[in-house]
Amino acid sequence: MKRTALKVIPAALLLVLASAAAVADPMYPSDSEGFHGYLRAGAGSNTSGDGGSQGCFGLGGNTMKYRLGNECDAYTEFGYTKSIAKSGGVNYLATIWVNAYAPNSDFGDNKLGIVKAYVEAQGLDFLNGGTAWVGKRFYYRPDIHMLDLQYINMNGTGAGL
Repeated sequence: MKRTALKVIPAALLLVLASAAAVADPMYPSDSEGFHGYLRAGAGSNTSGDGGSQGCFGLGGNTMKYRLGNECDAYTEFGYTKSIAKSGGVNYLATIWVNAYAPNSDFGDNKLGIVKAYVEAQGLDFLNGGTAWVGKRFYYRPDIHMLDLQYINMNGTGAGL
């Protein structure tokens, strides 16, 4: 029985990882119409008995704390994409996203920053049905979720096809 479990668990883990990769977003996603967002926040307490704040752990000198309870900060980004016009087979979309960061999981009166604000035209004949965009957007930001680290972050203002 133990040998069967030792064979099944790694196979199941491999299947989960493979299926997650198969349904992951493309490297250069286009926002679909509607509301979208992301939020992460640490919540916890300590055992000092005085109602103190959450104890945070991390590797000394390393800004990456890993996850699973080690995040005392909070981050959110959310936005909306709307089809603003359709003409001659071309769909024009407008997108705006804002974000906020709090080092202690309390957003309070933190200011929102605009991280995406762009317009795109989908289905252009001269691009053989392709898309053109202009504005500020996330372009290429692969990350390691366990570390909450975007090791390449090419966000910015520009235009593209």
